[in-house]
Amino acid sequence: AKDFMAAQAAAEARPTAPPQRQRPVITPANPQDWSVTVPLQFPLVVDGVTVSALTLRRLTARDLTDIIMQDDNEESINIRARAAIAGIHPDILTALDVDDGLEVATAIRPFLPRALLGAEMMETDILAAAANRAADAG
Repeated sequence: AKDFMAAQAAAEARPTAPPQRQRPVITPANPQDWSVTVPLQFPLVVDGVTVSALTLRRLTARDLTDIIMQDDNEESINIRARAAIAGIHPDILTALDVDDGLEVATAIRPFLPRALLGAEMMETDILAAAANRAADAG
């Protein structure tokens, strides 16, 4: 019991940690620079809901960390980052009409982290080539 009393006295003598600060409230300084809405020429029905526009928003450092932590597969990070920017499931991006896909990919470009911009440029080029081939064939 004596050891317990000594430990208790020592614990009470230790300085207590300062109270935890409340988390800061953080918002974008220029909200108009954080999002843009892209109307779709060819809307989709997703789970019974018509999607006629996509609102794109900038990713935060936490968003990108979450994307990487979910799966660090380099091939899927780009599509998952683009889907996160659009606030949708990656399957919706791949289901877009080619012209809508190109429009969305172009609008997403300024929102992509620099580390992913190279992969996005390649994907946009592929979509543009597909659209050009379809136009030439039609």
